[in-house]
Amino acid sequence: AGASSGVVHRDKASLAEAEAKEAARKARKAARKSWREQEEAILSLMTAKSIFARLRVGEPSWDETGKPVWQPPGERFLQRTYEELKLCCHPDISTHPRCKEGFALLTEAYETLTDRNGKRDSAIAEFVAQAIQREKRRAESSGQGQSSSSGSAAASMAESLAARMKAKLAEQKARQASEKGPS
Repeated sequence: AGASSGVVHRDKASLAEAEAKEAARKARKAARKSWREQEEAILSLMTAKSIFARLRVGEPSWDETGKPVWQPPGERFLQRTYEELKLCCHPDISTHPRCKEGFALLTEAYETLTDRNGKRDSAIAEFVAQAIQREKRRAESSGQGQSSSSGSAAASMAESLAARMKAKLAEQKARQASEKGPS
């Protein structure tokens, strides 16, 4: 009985498991992106200058008081972008040697921007503080050859904004630490 069908399995559960594993393997293979697409996606994740660039969303800016201004994209957009990039770097799907690094960067960006890890506000504040510092340095370097008061006014404004952002970031970190309680 059953000898004519080829392989005889006494344990039907293990046969079903094997079939499910094979179906999952075939699905992963079908979903896998080409080597070139994997390479491009992982390289873009690794060279992205910010978590915003990793998920291809606009970076925050700040208003005249130094308060961060960012319009988060919709949850569906973030999810779709995450799923698309995941096909290129998820260790179960990708064959690229650096897929784990790329996937870790992708996951960090996704969890931060969707605020699943509670770090979105502090990440935005930190990004804006760094942007203000870069702008301050740029204003100082471009104002060295000029004696105009507008260059020094921009530099002092950038310095003031950077100081306020650092203070707000420190305040947020202290608040988060007090909410977590003693370790």
